[in-house]
Amino acid sequence: MSCGYQGYEFGASYPDSICMDGQLFDADHCDSNGDLYAPAEYIPCPVCHKKEAIDYWARQNYVGGASTRDARKSARLLVQDIRRNRGLSV
Repeated sequence: MSCGYQGYEFGASYPDSICMDGQLFDADHCDSNGDLYAPAEYIPCPVCHKKEAIDYWARQNYVGGASTRDARKSARLLVQDIRRNRGLSV
């Protein structure tokens, strides 16, 4: 089941992530039949799991060298922007 979310989480210039059961899958990571491979890590959908998505991106930002405060702020703003662009509560 999908909420319909598509985003840019896997680095392409086109929507390359899709939500399946609240988890993001890489739309480019599939077999020759178009069946998606299971993701190597759990990336929560920012539409289905707002808080988990903020926590995930905060960890990614922190590992990338941001301070704890800045990592959290950037993650919160990212998820808010994604949700706002889809007409959802932030």
